[in-house]
Amino acid sequence: MSQNSRIPLTVVEPSALADVKQPERNALVIVDGALGDNGAPENWMHVTHLVSAQAQPLPTHGAGCACCFQPARTATLLMGLFQQRARSEVGFFSAATIVAPPGRGSEIRDAVARDVFAMAYYQMGR
Repeated sequence: MSQNSRIPLTVVEPSALADVKQPERNALVIVDGALGDNGAPENWMHVTHLVSAQAQPLPTHGAGCACCFQPARTATLLMGLFQQRARSEVGFFSAATIVAPPGRGSEIRDAVARDVFAMAYYQMGR
């Protein structure tokens, strides 16, 4: 898969969600109720909720050690979402956006970026 064919992935906090372009072609992952009681905004192609997406500790035996490696829950969800897209179980979204709780955007972005399998299918944006 060439780098250009990866699905663009953006991690935003709730205040920046309105800046996401073309939500009708975008999959949305809401982490730990980041949008509060407002729920999911309208016009998104597919919306998924993820509870407790805490970043996993780094492996103790070195990067990628098979006995220590545990993928971030957010990365696991993204891989499942990609598989659902491939099997036509969800719409064929052309981008994905993760809405992180306030102050946790960098933590979640870093956890997903460390997952080589998720990054094989998604290209991290801002």
